[in-house]
Formats: sequence, C-alpha cells, structure tokens
Amino acid sequence: MKKYDIIVVGGGAAGMMAASFASENNQKVLLCEKNKRVGRKIAITGKGRCNLTNFCDNDEFINNVTSNQKFLFSAINNFSCYDTISFFENLGVATKVERGNRVFPKSDKATDIANAMYENLIDKNVEIVYNPIIDIILDNKAVVGVKLNNGQTIEVKKVILACGGMSYSATGSNGDGYTLAKKCGHTISPILPSLVPLESCDEFCAQLKGLSLKNIKISVVDNNLKKEVYSDFGEMLFTHFGVSGPIILSASAHMRNMSKGRYSVIIDLKPALDLGTLDKRVIRDLSDNKNKDI
Repeated sequence: MKKYDIIVVGGGAAGMMAASFASENNQKVLLCEKNKRVGRKIAITGKGRCNLTNFCDNDEFINNVTSNQKFLFSAINNFSCYDTISFFENLGVATKVERGNRVFPKSDKATDIANAMYENLIDKNVEIVYNPIIDIILDNKAVVGVKLNNGQTIEVKKVILACGGMSYSATGSNGDGYTLAKKCGHTISPILPSLVPLESCDEFCAQLKGLSLKNIKISVVDNNLKKEVYSDFGEMLFTHFGVSGPIILSASAHMRNMSKGRYSVIIDLKPALDLGTLDKRVIRDLSDNKNKDI
C-alpha cells in the first residue's frame, strides 16, 4: 500500500493551491482529480480570460464579501490579493489590472494560469492521479486512508477536501465533496447558488439573446422591501433565459431568498447622460436617420 503525508481531493484552483503549499517541508503529497486534466474549470473562467483576483487591500476585499465576512478574514489576512498576484508573477504569468480593479493574465488566456499551476505542482514533486476518491477511511474518527474508484486503497495521514460545490457538474463539481465531508463528521449547510446568471420572465430577453451591452448601469430592486439592494457599472448580455455577464453575476450575490417576481433589474443604457442630453441625442439620431427603419 502506498503511503502519503497528505492527499488533496480535487484538482481545481483550491486543490492545486493546497497541494502546492502542502508539498513544502518535505511533505509527500498526492493530488487526486476525477477529470483527465487538472484546472479544467480555471481554463473556462472569465470567458476564457480568468479574473484571478482583485487589486485591493484586505479591508476593501472583506467589505465586498456579501455574507459571513468573518469566515474569510483569517484566509485573506494570511494570503492577500497582492500575494495572489505575486504568486502568479513568480510562476512567470504577467498580470494586468482592468476596470473595477479586476486582475487578469496579461495574455488574456486562462489556460496560462492553469498551465502555470500544473507546472508548479510538477516542480514541487506533487504526484497527480486522475482517478476519483470514492471513500475516506476512518479509524476512531481519524483519517487513515482513502479508496479510489479503481479499488486501490492508499494510506495517508491527512486529507484536504477541495472538491468544489455543485455549480458546474461538467467540470467535476457535482457535490461529491459534500458526501465525503459529511462522512468525516462535518455539518453541511443548505446549498444556495451565488454568482450566477439570472432567469427572467420577460420574453424580450430571449428575443435579444446574444446582445452584449457595455458601459451600462444596472440597479437591482427588491420588490418586497421596495428598496435597491445593488447597483454597478459594467458589462452584461442577454441570453435565451434572461441575463448574464460580469455585473449580473455580481448582482446575484446580493439577492437573497429568490422567488419569482421578487427582484427587478433596471438597466440604464446611458448612465453618463442626464435625461435632457439623452433626449436630444435620441432626437438627433432619429433626425439623422429618418429614412431608415429602426
């Protein structure tokens, strides 16, 4: 039976980072991934560009966390947004800061992030097995091993669960981690979506699917409380089911206890113009194109 000091379950962003740091101090580390390659979800994030962090200090970061800020306080103070940028710069991935202090690889290729993290694991002698873990073996509530899907049993002192949630089953995030965590005695809180597109009952969304809007403002109004719960400037797009895009995903994190008709999204197509200026511009455009169909 093979023996390891630490086994990391899941080869996504969290799992790869965990394996990287776990391998320090001469620890023998094994990373188990169910897909045929690690970093699969990383490669498709941010429309294939990977918004890897934000260029902000810890206080600003925490203030933008919409719930349970204390949960992330320790983590962000041990490894800040600036540390994240330095980590990838040291791996040879140049970064850039865009509107909203969003940080991307300078190449605009999410695969550069995934590849750099993979090469980092190889350099640190982390072993990678492309086989899912189906069970964690306990002895008097202590972890002593794991069982792979192929029936192999591996002895280990510690296991790090980094399986992701249930947000994107095609990339492996199908909820397996909850089952493993529960077996180890952890309590699983109710699972709710966040940072997701929004469905709309308005038929015009489907008619406009594929239309992308830039430099617009949205306001989200809670119709039950009759108040605005979120607003932002940026990009969005219409889909066959509703709306999506960066500012829509951010808005969804502020929408609690979702139900049909509870929230309205108000779109300001020209937020930089007052009504008088906008009115003149519309009249001018109609006058300049009076012989054209709209």
